[in-house]
Amino acid sequence: MSANGNYAYVVSHGASTVSLCSVNSTTGALSGCAATGSGFNNPQGITLSPNGSYAYVVNSTPANSVTQCSVNTATGALSGCVPTGSLFNNPQGITLSPSGNYAYVANYTGGNVIQCGVDAGTGALSSCADSGATSLSGPWGAAVSANGSYAYVTNFSGSTVNQCSVNATTGALSSCTNVGGGFSSPAGILFN
Repeated sequence: MSANGNYAYVVSHGASTVSLCSVNSTTGALSGCAATGSGFNNPQGITLSPNGSYAYVVNSTPANSVTQCSVNTATGALSGCVPTGSLFNNPQGITLSPSGNYAYVANYTGGNVIQCGVDAGTGALSSCADSGATSLSGPWGAAVSANGSYAYVTNFSGSTVNQCSVNATTGALSSCTNVGGGFSSPAGILFN
């Protein structure tokens, strides 16, 4: 969903596309859906930067990449899409910290979460490395709490969700523990 709530983005894994849809503010219905942006290869997940200027799309195997696109804030259209970041191994989900300083990519096959710095000017991902998250089993989705203190990772293979503390200075993840329960191959997680 765009920052203003006027647009929704739908990732089509099989078609290797991202569709942009208008959202009816009264009914919530989606309409006028059409492909936007380019350079996607088996896309699996999408997130927007907190300011709504950039979209990040994870491309699973065989691409093993993240595509960054500029967002036209008036129309919602994606353009200028380019690969960004590194160390991805069958990525399935992506989220950004509320500050927009860090991106977290859930690597299903890699069994880890990759943390990347986000350039404040260009939105590019860099300095990507293992985030430090532990006890993961087929990580698929990721989300960060609104206050930025905790990251949550869904473990598709382990049927669990891990809560990790986020280092306020470095963005690294630590002290990961299983939370909640009763999940069966959880894939996505989102906070309202």
